[in-house]
Amino acid sequence: MQKETRIIKLRNKMCSKIGFGLFIGYGTLIAFSIILIGAIGCLADKNLIDEYVRDMAAKDNGTNIFATASAIRFLTVFLLIAGVLMIIAAVHLIKGIEKKRPTYLIPWLLITFISIVGDFIYNFVVLLKSENPAIKFMFGMSFVVLQAAIFYPIYSLYRQMRKAKFQATGEGL
Repeated sequence: MQKETRIIKLRNKMCSKIGFGLFIGYGTLIAFSIILIGAIGCLADKNLIDEYVRDMAAKDNGTNIFATASAIRFLTVFLLIAGVLMIIAAVHLIKGIEKKRPTYLIPWLLITFISIVGDFIYNFVVLLKSENPAIKFMFGMSFVVLQAAIFYPIYSLYRQMRKAKFQATGEGL
């Protein structure tokens, strides 16, 4: 009887995190689908990238290393791959929450963690060397904090789901 009471308490604790997790999962799915469409459109329109490079070169006198067509195409392909991976991870997040399978949350957690670390490093390496570094750094770090604020409840939900599964079945911890 006491074991059932602990399971009920864990379920009640998870309810708000489940709703938040589903909101984040569907939000991620929609956002990265839009990003994916934009990346595909950018790659499909060769003139768009060339015009952007010309505009960037005119503004910064050719000092921006990211203002080359090949660099922009590389970043766009990277964004395309990251978008596909994040969509797959978002689907796993949604299905993991719906089916109460904590291992399905791992791809989303892993990709989001890598993104947080990558953005944090980017803020120090690139943004601190740019013009107006304080403003760009604060903006970049606010994005890192936002990602961490989204990551933590999902990670907490993952741990609670693992704990509930272990208490219910005796496996998975």
